[in-house]
Amino acid sequence: MAGTAGLNAAQCAFLPVLREFARRLPGYTGDLIPLLPTAKAREGRQNLYLLRSSHRFLNALFPTPMNTPGRPRPSFTLDETFVMRALILALLIAGAIPLAQAAAPTPARPAGEVAIGERLRDATLQGLNGPPRALATFRGKPLIINVWASWCDPCRAEMASLDRLAWLDIARSFSIIGISTDDDSQQALAWLKASNATLSQYIDHQLQMETMLGASQIPLTVLIDAQGRVREKIYGSRQWDSPESLTLIRRAFAPRP
Repeated sequence: MAGTAGLNAAQCAFLPVLREFARRLPGYTGDLIPLLPTAKAREGRQNLYLLRSSHRFLNALFPTPMNTPGRPRPSFTLDETFVMRALILALLIAGAIPLAQAAAPTPARPAGEVAIGERLRDATLQGLNGPPRALATFRGKPLIINVWASWCDPCRAEMASLDRLAWLDIARSFSIIGISTDDDSQQALAWLKASNATLSQYIDHQLQMETMLGASQIPLTVLIDAQGRVREKIYGSRQWDSPESLTLIRRAFAPRP
């Protein structure tokens, strides 16, 4: 799978789960770029990220002699290792999810996430294809925020429709921006250049906006009213210039008592 253009919708949804596992394990530094040779880290980076996260999780669960420092480790190719560990991890989670759902109530939203109806906190957005900007400066006009990543195929699939939306008459009444969750800004910039994207784009810093917006999976598009309150959160890819999407936008931004 190394070297593929990106991840499909299921894989994009699965990445935050793996990252959360990795975050909670001893020795995790916050660096999401896999600790593998640079050439391989640049090629198929999203698969290496999955590999490292699942590797840490499985090693924590099963500290077998194969995983013990100083003991010889069997040699696998990247594809073989990825497939083996991803399969085991998928089986573990598939068995654990029904048990967790039966044993526990629906968990509260993550700390720091702004729920629908609440006002976004101010933050400084780090510029990607332009200068930085304070989130509060968008107040006074509705705002659409699209959260994406260069390795996410569904994100890439919907981006052109957001550009087309920005050229429609309806878009005169609101602003549209994008926020990349890429760890490497150069990869995000390369995708923007290749896609001829024209929207103002920013890049997340230390998961600040990802946490605030509740980007447990991407793509995520958040509709925010002129007062800075979250009106809608739409997970998954869609064509934003379609009649259905335009109706959704009009409804979300309609005046409320």
